[in-house]
Amino acid sequence: MADTKAEAKAETIGGGGGGSGSFSEQAFVEKLNKLNNTATRIQTLSNWCIFHRKRARKVVDTWEKQYNSANKDKKVSFLYLSNDILQNSKRKGGEFVNEFWRVLPGLLKDFYVNGGEDGKKVVGRLIDIWDERKVFGTRIESLKNDILGGSTHTMGNNVNSSNPSPNPSSVSKAARKDSGTVTRKLTVGGMPEKIVTAYQSVLDQHFDEDTALNKCNNAVSVLDRMDKDVDDACTQGIQQGSSLISDLQGQETVLKQCIEQLESVNMARITLINKLREALGEQEAKSELLRNQLHVARAKAEHAMQLKQRLGSALNNGAGSSSSPLMVTLPPGQTAAMMQNSAAMPIFPQFQPLHPATSLPATSSAVGDEPKKTAAAMADKLASLSAPE
Repeated sequence: MADTKAEAKAETIGGGGGGSGSFSEQAFVEKLNKLNNTATRIQTLSNWCIFHRKRARKVVDTWEKQYNSANKDKKVSFLYLSNDILQNSKRKGGEFVNEFWRVLPGLLKDFYVNGGEDGKKVVGRLIDIWDERKVFGTRIESLKNDILGGSTHTMGNNVNSSNPSPNPSSVSKAARKDSGTVTRKLTVGGMPEKIVTAYQSVLDQHFDEDTALNKCNNAVSVLDRMDKDVDDACTQGIQQGSSLISDLQGQETVLKQCIEQLESVNMARITLINKLREALGEQEAKSELLRNQLHVARAKAEHAMQLKQRLGSALNNGAGSSSSPLMVTLPPGQTAAMMQNSAAMPIFPQFQPLHPATSLPATSSAVGDEPKKTAAAMADKLASLSAPE
């Protein structure tokens, strides 16, 4: 225990080879390799990381890389370290809250599923702490639903996944719950998720912002009143000079702390403003695209209506003319020839034979002419008898 404290003190003073004033990924990896579950180790490394909070993304990326290559027990130490960093860094800014939110949900879910009963207890306890202390704000609800709520049905079932559940309705209820959770979740990396994260970061620092503003205003007021005291001490005597110097040093320290906190809050607000501007530009571009498409669509819809009316009128005119005789226009020369031919032909009714026409023998026409010849002869004889002599 004494050795652990001595090493921790040495790391705090010397920065573990990297120096407390500069961040070194190699030095951080060495510190992570020495990490264990003792409170001293975790708190010391947590303070070192918070000191380098301006390199929060690099710290979290290195943490994630080493976490993925660690064994089960070592992963627990890594998770405890992240918890300590998250809780103690919020007072100075939301950098680690936003960076750890990128990686923790997936890592926690994997450890909850594959870490056995101990893994479930560790993850459940961390989520309860973060929920109670509002570490991630409202985002903790999606984490609870995704990890704890989405996995409750597997705990009640048989461990062997090949065996069917004895209660199918419980599985369907859990599936419906999972689907609802997926619907409520925002796409990671999408613009809505970025805006929510940035806005949540501003809300998380609201209390710190108000506190820093009040301290800053008080310190400014004190310094304004001290101007006269300093002038009097410089012109009339320096009996109270040492006390004034001490007071000035105290107010200077307060103002520097306020400046650091307010800069962090302002950076969070600038990030939110930039995300909102980016989203506004994206929506304006999409709106312009939609306006152009609507203009084209409306014009085409009007053209389609005109074509429909034109086609309907043509169909109606065609239906009305079909009841009258069909008039065929012929060239003038062909029309005159047809009229001459019709004048030369006698107009008699023509009858179509009932049966196909067949060629008759020549004798049949001769037999038909005999009665006509006899009748003609008798007529000539009667005419000669009746004539006067």
